[in-house]
Amino acid sequence: MTLFELAKKNVVRNLSRYALYVGTTIFSIVIYFTFATLKHSHEISALAETSKKISGLMSTSTFILMLFVALFIAYSNAFFLRGRKREVGLYSLLGVRKKQIGLLLLFENIVIGAVSLVIGIILGIFGANALLQLLMRLMDSDLNIGFAFSASAFIETFLVFLAIFLFTSFQGYRVIYRFKLIDLFHADKSGEGVPTAKGWVALTGILTIGVAYWLALQDLMTSSLWKTLGLAMPLLIIGLSVIGSALLFHSVLIFALTWLKGKEHWSWKRLNLLTTSQLLYRIRGNAKTLTLISIISATAITAGGAIFSVYYYAEENVASYTPYTYAWKGEAVEVNGATFESSVEQKTMTEPSETYHVTLTESFKDQRDQSERLAGLGLESFSSAPDVYAETMAMNGALLFVGTFLGLVFLVATGSVIYFKTMTEAEDDRSKYTILQKIGISDPDVRRTVRQQILVVFLAPFALGILHATVALIAFSNLLSVNFTIPVLVWMGVYTTIYAVYYGITVRRFMTAVR
Repeated sequence: MTLFELAKKNVVRNLSRYALYVGTTIFSIVIYFTFATLKHSHEISALAETSKKISGLMSTSTFILMLFVALFIAYSNAFFLRGRKREVGLYSLLGVRKKQIGLLLLFENIVIGAVSLVIGIILGIFGANALLQLLMRLMDSDLNIGFAFSASAFIETFLVFLAIFLFTSFQGYRVIYRFKLIDLFHADKSGEGVPTAKGWVALTGILTIGVAYWLALQDLMTSSLWKTLGLAMPLLIIGLSVIGSALLFHSVLIFALTWLKGKEHWSWKRLNLLTTSQLLYRIRGNAKTLTLISIISATAITAGGAIFSVYYYAEENVASYTPYTYAWKGEAVEVNGATFESSVEQKTMTEPSETYHVTLTESFKDQRDQSERLAGLGLESFSSAPDVYAETMAMNGALLFVGTFLGLVFLVATGSVIYFKTMTEAEDDRSKYTILQKIGISDPDVRRTVRQQILVVFLAPFALGILHATVALIAFSNLLSVNFTIPVLVWMGVYTTIYAVYYGITVRRFMTAVR
Protein backbone atom coordinates (compact mmCIF):
# COMPACT_ATOMS: atom_id res chain seq x y z
CA MET A 1 0.00 0.00 0.00
CA THR A 2 1.42 3.37 -1.04
CA LEU A 3 1.49 6.41 1.25
CA PHE A 4 -1.16 8.12 -0.86
CA GLU A 5 -3.48 5.09 -0.62
CA LEU A 6 -2.91 4.97 3.14
CA ALA A 7 -3.69 8.70 3.35
CA LYS A 8 -7.01 8.16 1.52
CA LYS A 9 -7.83 5.24 3.82
CA ASN A 10 -7.09 7.37 6.91
CA VAL A 11 -9.32 10.17 5.63
CA VAL A 12 -12.22 7.75 5.07
CA ARG A 13 -11.67 6.17 8.49
CA ASN A 14 -11.63 9.57 10.22
CA LEU A 15 -14.47 10.98 8.13
CA SER A 16 -16.67 11.71 11.15
CA ARG A 17 -13.84 13.65 12.77
CA TYR A 18 -13.27 15.77 9.68
CA ALA A 19 -16.95 16.21 8.70
CA LEU A 20 -17.59 19.47 10.57
CA TYR A 21 -14.23 20.89 9.49
CA VAL A 22 -14.91 20.04 5.85
CA GLY A 23 -18.45 21.42 6.11
CA THR A 24 -17.23 24.72 7.56
CA THR A 25 -14.52 24.98 4.92
CA ILE A 26 -16.99 24.28 2.10
CA PHE A 27 -19.35 26.94 3.47
CA SER A 28 -16.46 29.42 3.53
CA ILE A 29 -15.55 28.57 -0.07
CA VAL A 30 -19.16 29.10 -1.21
CA ILE A 31 -19.30 32.52 0.48
CA TYR A 32 -15.88 33.52 -0.88
CA PHE A 33 -16.86 32.47 -4.40
CA THR A 34 -20.07 34.51 -4.09
CA PHE A 35 -18.23 37.63 -2.96
CA ALA A 36 -15.63 37.16 -5.71
CA THR A 37 -18.43 36.77 -8.28
CA LEU A 38 -19.99 40.02 -7.09
CA LYS A 39 -16.62 41.73 -7.26
CA HIS A 40 -16.08 40.65 -10.88
CA SER A 41 -19.72 40.74 -12.02
CA HIS A 42 -20.53 42.82 -15.11
CA GLU A 43 -24.23 42.78 -14.21
CA ILE A 44 -23.57 44.62 -10.96
CA SER A 45 -22.02 47.43 -12.98
CA ALA A 46 -25.55 48.18 -14.24
CA LEU A 47 -26.26 49.64 -10.81
CA ALA A 48 -24.35 52.78 -11.83
CA GLU A 49 -22.68 54.68 -8.95
CA THR A 50 -23.80 52.17 -6.36
CA SER A 51 -21.81 49.46 -8.16
CA LYS A 52 -18.50 51.15 -7.31
CA LYS A 53 -19.31 51.07 -3.61
CA ILE A 54 -20.52 47.47 -3.80
CA SER A 55 -17.45 46.37 -5.75
CA GLY A 56 -15.20 47.98 -3.13
CA LEU A 57 -17.25 46.40 -0.35
CA MET A 58 -16.93 42.95 -1.90
CA SER A 59 -13.18 43.36 -2.47
CA THR A 60 -12.68 44.24 1.20
CA SER A 61 -14.96 41.40 2.29
CA THR A 62 -13.13 38.77 0.23
CA PHE A 63 -9.80 39.90 1.72
CA ILE A 64 -11.14 39.72 5.32
CA LEU A 65 -12.71 36.33 4.60
CA MET A 66 -9.48 35.02 3.08
CA LEU A 67 -7.44 35.97 6.16
CA PHE A 68 -10.00 34.57 8.60
CA VAL A 69 -10.44 31.27 6.75
CA ALA A 70 -6.67 30.85 6.46
CA LEU A 71 -6.31 31.28 10.23
CA PHE A 72 -9.24 28.95 10.89
CA ILE A 73 -7.87 26.18 8.66
CA ALA A 74 -4.38 26.50 10.17
CA TYR A 75 -5.87 26.45 13.70
CA SER A 76 -8.05 23.42 12.94
CA ASN A 77 -5.15 21.59 11.32
CA ALA A 78 -3.10 22.06 14.51
CA PHE A 79 -5.92 20.47 16.55
CA PHE A 80 -6.14 17.45 14.27
CA LEU A 81 -2.38 17.00 14.40
CA ARG A 82 -2.37 17.14 18.20
CA GLY A 83 -5.12 14.54 18.37
CA ARG A 84 -3.05 12.15 16.27
CA LYS A 85 0.19 12.30 18.23
CA ARG A 86 -0.21 8.73 19.46
CA GLU A 87 -0.75 7.49 15.91
CA VAL A 88 2.33 9.36 14.71
CA GLY A 89 4.28 7.91 17.63
CA LEU A 90 3.18 4.41 16.68
CA TYR A 91 4.41 4.93 13.11
CA SER A 92 7.77 6.07 14.50
CA LEU A 93 7.95 3.08 16.84
CA LEU A 94 7.38 0.76 13.89
CA GLY A 95 10.35 2.29 12.11
CA VAL A 96 8.59 4.61 9.70
CA ARG A 97 10.84 7.59 8.97
CA LYS A 98 9.71 11.11 9.80
CA LYS A 99 9.88 12.05 6.14
CA GLN A 100 7.36 9.34 5.28
CA ILE A 101 5.10 10.28 8.20
CA GLY A 102 5.25 13.90 7.10
CA LEU A 103 4.37 12.92 3.53
CA LEU A 104 1.46 10.83 4.84
CA LEU A 105 -0.01 13.81 6.72
CA LEU A 106 0.75 16.04 3.73
CA PHE A 107 -1.21 13.71 1.42
CA GLU A 108 -4.10 13.52 3.91
CA ASN A 109 -4.39 17.31 4.05
CA ILE A 110 -4.19 17.53 0.26
CA VAL A 111 -6.99 14.95 -0.09
CA ILE A 112 -9.19 16.80 2.41
CA GLY A 113 -8.39 20.14 0.82
CA ALA A 114 -9.05 18.87 -2.70
CA VAL A 115 -12.40 17.37 -1.74
CA SER A 116 -13.43 20.56 0.08
CA LEU A 117 -12.30 22.74 -2.81
CA VAL A 118 -14.08 20.74 -5.52
CA ILE A 119 -17.36 20.46 -3.57
CA GLY A 120 -17.13 24.09 -2.43
CA ILE A 121 -16.65 25.49 -5.93
CA ILE A 122 -19.40 23.28 -7.42
CA LEU A 123 -21.83 24.39 -4.72
CA GLY A 124 -20.50 27.93 -5.06
CA ILE A 125 -21.39 28.11 -8.75
CA PHE A 126 -25.03 27.31 -8.00
CA GLY A 127 -25.16 28.81 -4.51
CA ALA A 128 -23.70 32.10 -5.70
CA ASN A 129 -26.60 32.58 -8.09
CA ALA A 130 -29.15 31.95 -5.33
CA LEU A 131 -27.29 34.36 -3.04
CA LEU A 132 -27.08 36.95 -5.83
CA GLN A 133 -30.87 36.80 -6.18
CA LEU A 134 -31.12 37.27 -2.41
CA LEU A 135 -28.83 40.28 -2.67
CA MET A 136 -31.04 41.83 -5.37
CA ARG A 137 -34.08 41.41 -3.12
CA LEU A 138 -32.27 42.94 -0.14
CA MET A 139 -31.28 45.86 -2.36
CA ASP A 140 -34.90 46.19 -3.56
CA SER A 141 -33.62 46.01 -7.13
CA ASP A 142 -35.51 44.70 -10.16
CA LEU A 143 -32.25 43.93 -11.99
CA ASN A 144 -32.45 40.46 -13.56
CA ILE A 145 -29.00 38.88 -13.33
CA GLY A 146 -29.90 35.43 -14.61
CA PHE A 147 -27.35 32.62 -14.27
CA ALA A 148 -24.06 34.31 -13.51
CA PHE A 149 -20.67 32.62 -13.82
CA SER A 150 -17.42 34.50 -13.48
CA ALA A 151 -14.27 32.79 -14.71
CA SER A 152 -12.23 35.37 -12.78
CA ALA A 153 -14.06 34.50 -9.55
CA PHE A 154 -13.55 30.79 -10.23
CA ILE A 155 -9.80 31.19 -10.78
CA GLU A 156 -9.39 33.52 -7.78
CA THR A 157 -11.27 31.18 -5.42
CA PHE A 158 -9.35 28.12 -6.66
CA LEU A 159 -5.93 29.76 -6.29
CA VAL A 160 -6.64 31.33 -2.87
CA PHE A 161 -7.86 28.11 -1.26
CA LEU A 162 -5.26 25.99 -3.04
CA ALA A 163 -2.58 28.22 -1.50
CA ILE A 164 -4.22 27.97 1.95
CA PHE A 165 -4.43 24.16 1.83
CA LEU A 166 -0.87 23.77 0.54
CA PHE A 167 0.44 26.09 3.27
CA THR A 168 -1.31 24.21 6.09
CA SER A 169 -0.27 20.88 4.57
CA PHE A 170 3.42 21.79 4.51
CA GLN A 171 3.04 23.30 7.98
CA GLY A 172 1.96 19.89 9.27
CA TYR A 173 4.83 18.27 7.42
CA ARG A 174 7.35 20.53 9.18
CA VAL A 175 5.80 19.99 12.61
CA ILE A 176 6.59 16.26 12.43
CA TYR A 177 10.31 17.02 12.68
CA ARG A 178 9.80 18.84 15.99
CA PHE A 179 8.11 15.85 17.66
CA LYS A 180 10.02 13.54 19.99
CA LEU A 181 8.87 9.95 20.34
CA ILE A 182 8.53 10.14 24.14
CA ASP A 183 6.47 13.33 23.84
CA LEU A 184 4.11 11.72 21.35
CA PHE A 185 3.16 8.90 23.71
CA HIS A 186 3.01 10.98 26.87
CA ALA A 187 1.58 14.26 25.53
CA ASP A 188 -1.59 13.81 27.60
CA LYS A 189 0.30 12.84 30.75
CA SER A 190 2.32 16.00 31.30
CA GLY A 191 1.66 17.32 34.77
CA GLU A 192 -0.33 20.48 35.34
CA GLY A 193 -0.62 22.42 38.54
CA VAL A 194 -4.07 23.07 39.97
CA PRO A 195 -5.40 26.30 38.38
CA THR A 196 -5.64 29.13 40.89
CA ALA A 197 -6.55 32.80 40.68
CA LYS A 198 -6.02 35.67 43.08
CA GLY A 199 -9.05 37.64 44.18
CA TRP A 200 -7.57 41.03 43.31
CA VAL A 201 -6.82 39.89 39.74
CA ALA A 202 -10.39 38.65 39.33
CA LEU A 203 -11.69 41.96 40.68
CA THR A 204 -9.44 43.84 38.25
CA GLY A 205 -10.97 41.89 35.37
CA ILE A 206 -14.53 42.81 36.41
CA LEU A 207 -13.59 46.47 36.94
CA THR A 208 -11.82 46.63 33.57
CA ILE A 209 -14.92 45.43 31.72
CA GLY A 210 -17.07 47.77 33.82
CA VAL A 211 -14.92 50.79 32.89
CA ALA A 212 -15.05 49.80 29.20
CA TYR A 213 -18.85 49.63 29.32
CA TRP A 214 -19.09 52.94 31.17
CA LEU A 215 -16.93 54.66 28.57
CA ALA A 216 -18.91 53.12 25.71
CA LEU A 217 -22.19 54.46 27.09
CA GLN A 218 -20.96 58.04 27.44
CA ASP A 219 -22.82 60.56 25.29
CA LEU A 220 -20.68 61.34 22.25
CA MET A 221 -21.94 64.92 22.01
CA THR A 222 -21.70 65.97 25.68
CA SER A 223 -18.98 63.76 27.20
CA SER A 224 -15.80 65.58 28.17
CA LEU A 225 -13.86 62.32 27.74
CA TRP A 226 -14.88 62.07 24.09
CA LYS A 227 -13.85 65.68 23.55
CA THR A 228 -10.47 65.06 25.22
CA LEU A 229 -9.58 61.67 23.73
CA GLY A 230 -11.31 62.00 20.35
CA LEU A 231 -10.58 59.07 18.05
CA ALA A 232 -8.50 57.41 20.77
CA MET A 233 -11.69 56.74 22.76
CA PRO A 234 -12.91 53.76 20.64
CA LEU A 235 -9.41 52.23 20.76
CA LEU A 236 -9.39 52.62 24.55
CA ILE A 237 -12.81 50.96 24.84
CA ILE A 238 -11.77 48.06 22.60
CA GLY A 239 -8.47 47.65 24.46
CA LEU A 240 -10.15 47.55 27.87
CA SER A 241 -12.76 45.08 26.57
CA VAL A 242 -10.07 42.71 25.28
CA ILE A 243 -8.01 42.95 28.50
CA GLY A 244 -11.13 42.50 30.63
CA SER A 245 -12.20 39.46 28.59
CA ALA A 246 -8.77 37.87 28.96
CA LEU A 247 -8.80 38.45 32.72
CA LEU A 248 -12.31 37.03 32.92
CA PHE A 249 -11.22 33.67 31.51
CA HIS A 250 -7.78 33.63 33.15
CA SER A 251 -8.90 34.70 36.61
CA VAL A 252 -12.57 35.55 37.20
CA LEU A 253 -14.01 32.19 36.11
CA ILE A 254 -11.12 30.31 37.76
CA PHE A 255 -11.75 32.20 41.01
CA ALA A 256 -15.52 31.53 40.82
CA LEU A 257 -15.06 27.81 40.09
CA THR A 258 -12.48 27.44 42.88
CA TRP A 259 -14.89 29.11 45.31
CA LEU A 260 -17.72 26.84 44.15
CA LYS A 261 -15.51 23.78 44.48
CA GLY A 262 -14.84 24.69 48.10
CA LYS A 263 -18.56 24.71 48.99
CA GLU A 264 -19.01 21.18 50.37
CA HIS A 265 -22.82 21.27 50.37
CA TRP A 266 -22.68 21.79 46.59
CA SER A 267 -19.48 20.05 45.48
CA TRP A 268 -20.33 16.68 47.04
CA LYS A 269 -23.67 16.36 45.25
CA ARG A 270 -23.71 13.91 42.35
CA LEU A 271 -20.66 14.58 40.12
CA ASN A 272 -20.40 18.32 40.84
CA LEU A 273 -16.85 18.00 42.21
CA LEU A 274 -15.69 16.23 39.05
CA THR A 275 -17.50 18.75 36.85
CA THR A 276 -15.94 21.73 38.61
CA SER A 277 -12.45 20.21 38.71
CA GLN A 278 -12.42 19.43 35.00
CA LEU A 279 -13.83 22.85 34.15
CA LEU A 280 -10.97 24.51 36.05
CA TYR A 281 -8.43 22.86 33.76
CA ARG A 282 -10.48 23.38 30.60
CA ILE A 283 -11.11 27.07 31.21
CA ARG A 284 -7.45 27.72 32.10
CA GLY A 285 -6.14 25.64 29.17
CA ASN A 286 -8.50 27.28 26.68
CA ALA A 287 -8.44 30.83 28.09
CA LYS A 288 -6.78 32.40 25.03
CA THR A 289 -9.11 30.64 22.62
CA LEU A 290 -12.21 31.56 24.65
CA THR A 291 -11.07 35.19 24.81
CA LEU A 292 -10.58 35.30 21.06
CA ILE A 293 -13.97 33.69 20.43
CA SER A 294 -15.75 36.17 22.71
CA ILE A 295 -14.17 39.12 20.87
CA ILE A 296 -14.95 37.67 17.42
CA SER A 297 -18.54 36.94 18.50
CA ALA A 298 -18.96 40.46 19.89
CA THR A 299 -17.61 42.00 16.68
CA ALA A 300 -19.83 39.88 14.42
CA ILE A 301 -22.97 40.43 16.49
CA THR A 302 -22.36 44.17 16.86
CA ALA A 303 -21.66 44.74 13.18
CA GLY A 304 -24.49 42.47 12.04
CA GLY A 305 -26.97 43.89 14.55
CA ALA A 306 -26.16 47.49 13.63
CA ILE A 307 -26.38 46.83 9.87
CA PHE A 308 -29.65 44.90 10.21
CA SER A 309 -31.11 47.67 12.37
CA VAL A 310 -30.22 50.37 9.82
CA TYR A 311 -31.72 48.22 7.05
CA TYR A 312 -34.83 47.47 9.14
CA TYR A 313 -35.55 51.16 9.66
CA ALA A 314 -34.45 52.34 6.18
CA GLU A 315 -37.93 53.49 5.12
CA GLU A 316 -38.48 55.46 8.32
CA ASN A 317 -35.05 57.07 8.04
CA VAL A 318 -35.66 58.16 4.44
CA ALA A 319 -39.07 59.59 5.39
CA SER A 320 -37.48 61.57 8.23
CA TYR A 321 -34.82 63.36 6.18
CA THR A 322 -36.90 63.71 3.00
CA PRO A 323 -40.27 64.96 4.33
CA TYR A 324 -41.67 65.50 0.82
CA THR A 325 -41.80 62.87 -1.90
CA TYR A 326 -40.68 65.32 -4.62
CA ALA A 327 -39.35 68.85 -4.55
CA TRP A 328 -37.97 71.17 -7.22
CA LYS A 329 -37.33 74.81 -7.84
CA GLY A 330 -40.05 76.47 -9.93
CA GLU A 331 -43.73 76.14 -10.64
CA ALA A 332 -46.01 73.11 -10.65
CA VAL A 333 -45.78 70.65 -13.55
CA GLU A 334 -48.13 68.00 -14.93
CA VAL A 335 -47.38 64.30 -14.66
CA ASN A 336 -49.91 61.61 -15.70
CA GLY A 337 -52.68 64.11 -16.69
CA ALA A 338 -51.81 66.69 -13.95
CA THR A 339 -52.15 64.19 -11.15
CA PHE A 340 -49.52 62.42 -9.05
CA GLU A 341 -49.85 58.78 -8.03
CA SER A 342 -51.17 58.47 -4.44
CA SER A 343 -51.01 62.26 -4.09
CA VAL A 344 -51.75 63.60 -0.62
CA GLU A 345 -50.55 67.18 -0.78
CA GLN A 346 -49.14 69.58 -3.37
CA LYS A 347 -48.11 73.13 -2.64
CA THR A 348 -45.77 75.90 -3.63
CA MET A 349 -43.46 77.39 -1.00
CA THR A 350 -42.20 80.92 -1.65
CA GLU A 351 -38.92 82.06 -0.17
CA PRO A 352 -37.06 85.33 -0.87
CA SER A 353 -36.43 85.38 -4.63
CA GLU A 354 -37.06 81.59 -4.97
CA THR A 355 -40.15 79.46 -5.49
CA TYR A 356 -40.23 75.70 -4.63
CA HIS A 357 -42.95 73.21 -5.48
CA VAL A 358 -43.31 70.12 -3.27
CA THR A 359 -45.46 67.02 -3.48
CA LEU A 360 -46.31 64.54 -0.76
CA THR A 361 -47.66 61.07 -1.61
CA GLU A 362 -48.93 58.21 0.54
CA SER A 363 -46.00 55.95 -0.32
CA PHE A 364 -42.75 56.60 -2.14
CA LYS A 365 -41.24 53.07 -2.22
CA ASP A 366 -42.74 51.96 -5.53
CA GLN A 367 -42.71 55.22 -7.48
CA ARG A 368 -39.42 54.97 -9.34
CA ASP A 369 -41.15 55.25 -12.75
CA GLN A 370 -42.90 58.47 -11.78
CA SER A 371 -39.67 59.81 -10.32
CA GLU A 372 -37.83 59.05 -13.58
CA ARG A 373 -40.51 60.91 -15.58
CA LEU A 374 -40.13 63.96 -13.35
CA ALA A 375 -36.34 63.79 -13.55
CA GLY A 376 -36.62 63.68 -17.34
CA LEU A 377 -38.31 67.08 -17.36
CA GLY A 378 -35.04 68.75 -16.40
CA LEU A 379 -36.44 70.37 -13.26
CA GLU A 380 -34.04 72.58 -11.34
CA SER A 381 -32.80 71.31 -7.92
CA PHE A 382 -34.98 68.23 -8.23
CA SER A 383 -35.02 65.88 -5.22
CA SER A 384 -36.87 62.58 -5.02
CA ALA A 385 -37.62 60.37 -2.01
CA PRO A 386 -38.01 57.26 -4.27
CA ASP A 387 -34.48 57.83 -5.59
CA VAL A 388 -33.07 58.36 -2.10
CA TYR A 389 -34.87 55.22 -0.89
CA ALA A 390 -33.54 53.16 -3.83
CA GLU A 391 -29.95 54.28 -3.20
CA THR A 392 -30.31 53.68 0.55
CA MET A 393 -31.73 50.18 0.06
CA ALA A 394 -29.06 49.31 -2.50
CA MET A 395 -26.20 50.18 -0.16
CA ASN A 396 -27.85 48.93 3.04
CA GLY A 397 -28.90 45.71 1.32
CA ALA A 398 -25.34 45.06 0.16
CA LEU A 399 -24.04 45.81 3.66
CA LEU A 400 -26.62 43.48 5.21
CA PHE A 401 -25.70 40.74 2.74
CA VAL A 402 -21.99 41.02 3.48
CA GLY A 403 -22.46 41.46 7.23
CA THR A 404 -24.80 38.47 7.48
CA PHE A 405 -22.63 35.99 5.63
CA LEU A 406 -19.31 37.16 7.06
CA GLY A 407 -20.91 36.95 10.49
CA LEU A 408 -22.17 33.44 9.76
CA VAL A 409 -18.71 32.34 8.60
CA PHE A 410 -17.17 33.76 11.79
CA LEU A 411 -19.84 32.12 13.94
CA VAL A 412 -19.58 28.73 12.25
CA ALA A 413 -15.77 28.84 12.45
CA THR A 414 -15.69 29.78 16.14
CA GLY A 415 -18.30 27.11 16.93
CA SER A 416 -16.17 24.61 15.05
CA VAL A 417 -13.06 25.59 17.01
CA ILE A 418 -14.84 24.93 20.33
CA TYR A 419 -16.06 21.61 18.90
CA PHE A 420 -12.53 20.59 17.82
CA LYS A 421 -11.01 21.49 21.19
CA THR A 422 -13.76 19.66 23.07
CA MET A 423 -13.41 16.53 20.96
CA THR A 424 -9.64 16.59 21.42
CA GLU A 425 -10.21 16.65 25.18
CA ALA A 426 -12.76 13.81 24.83
CA GLU A 427 -10.00 11.50 23.58
CA ASP A 428 -7.88 12.38 26.62
CA ASP A 429 -10.85 11.95 29.01
CA ARG A 430 -12.04 8.58 27.71
CA SER A 431 -10.15 6.64 30.40
CA LYS A 432 -11.60 8.83 33.17
CA TYR A 433 -15.19 8.19 32.08
CA THR A 434 -14.45 4.48 31.68
CA ILE A 435 -13.41 4.38 35.34
CA LEU A 436 -16.59 6.24 36.35
CA GLN A 437 -18.73 3.68 34.55
CA LYS A 438 -16.80 0.78 36.13
CA ILE A 439 -17.39 2.08 39.66
CA GLY A 440 -21.12 2.28 39.04
CA ILE A 441 -21.79 5.88 38.00
CA SER A 442 -24.97 5.84 35.94
CA ASP A 443 -25.08 6.88 32.30
CA PRO A 444 -27.54 9.77 33.01
CA ASP A 445 -25.11 11.20 35.60
CA VAL A 446 -22.22 10.95 33.16
CA ARG A 447 -24.32 12.62 30.46
CA ARG A 448 -25.30 15.38 32.92
CA THR A 449 -21.71 16.27 33.82
CA VAL A 450 -20.72 16.23 30.13
CA ARG A 451 -23.59 18.59 29.27
CA GLN A 452 -22.68 20.94 32.11
CA GLN A 453 -19.00 21.12 31.21
CA ILE A 454 -19.59 21.67 27.49
CA LEU A 455 -22.34 24.20 28.25
CA VAL A 456 -19.92 26.36 30.24
CA VAL A 457 -17.25 26.15 27.52
CA PHE A 458 -19.80 27.17 24.86
CA LEU A 459 -21.80 29.62 26.94
CA ALA A 460 -18.99 31.59 28.59
CA PRO A 461 -17.46 33.16 25.43
CA PHE A 462 -20.81 33.47 23.66
CA ALA A 463 -22.52 35.13 26.63
CA LEU A 464 -19.61 37.56 27.02
CA GLY A 465 -19.75 38.30 23.29
CA ILE A 466 -23.51 38.97 23.55
CA LEU A 467 -22.88 41.26 26.54
CA HIS A 468 -20.16 43.21 24.71
CA ALA A 469 -22.38 43.51 21.64
CA THR A 470 -25.39 44.64 23.69
CA VAL A 471 -23.47 47.53 25.23
CA ALA A 472 -22.02 48.53 21.85
CA LEU A 473 -25.44 48.43 20.17
CA ILE A 474 -27.03 50.46 22.98
CA ALA A 475 -24.34 53.10 22.47
CA PHE A 476 -24.92 53.02 18.71
CA SER A 477 -28.69 53.22 19.21
CA ASN A 478 -28.33 56.24 21.50
CA LEU A 479 -26.05 57.94 18.99
CA LEU A 480 -28.60 57.59 16.17
CA SER A 481 -31.64 58.07 18.46
CA VAL A 482 -33.21 54.89 17.04
CA ASN A 483 -34.67 51.94 18.95
CA PHE A 484 -32.78 48.85 17.76
CA THR A 485 -34.55 46.38 20.06
CA ILE A 486 -36.53 44.32 17.52
CA PRO A 487 -33.88 43.83 14.81
CA VAL A 488 -31.13 43.21 17.38
CA LEU A 489 -33.20 40.57 19.19
CA VAL A 490 -33.89 38.85 15.86
CA TRP A 491 -30.18 38.92 15.00
CA MET A 492 -29.11 37.58 18.39
CA GLY A 493 -31.82 34.92 18.18
CA VAL A 494 -30.35 33.59 14.93
CA TYR A 495 -26.86 33.49 16.42
CA THR A 496 -28.09 31.77 19.58
CA THR A 497 -29.93 29.12 17.57
CA ILE A 498 -26.83 28.25 15.53
CA TYR A 499 -24.69 28.06 18.68
CA ALA A 500 -27.29 25.82 20.31
CA VAL A 501 -27.07 23.44 17.33
CA TYR A 502 -23.27 23.32 17.70
CA TYR A 503 -23.67 22.64 21.43
CA GLY A 504 -26.06 19.75 20.77
CA ILE A 505 -23.75 18.21 18.14
CA THR A 506 -20.74 18.52 20.45
CA VAL A 507 -22.50 16.87 23.41
CA ARG A 508 -23.66 14.00 21.21
CA ARG A 509 -20.22 13.42 19.66
CA PHE A 510 -18.47 13.76 23.06
CA MET A 511 -20.67 11.07 24.61
CA THR A 512 -20.00 8.77 21.65
CA ALA A 513 -16.24 9.36 22.00
CA VAL A 514 -15.99 8.62 25.74
CA ARG A 515 -18.18 5.52 25.74
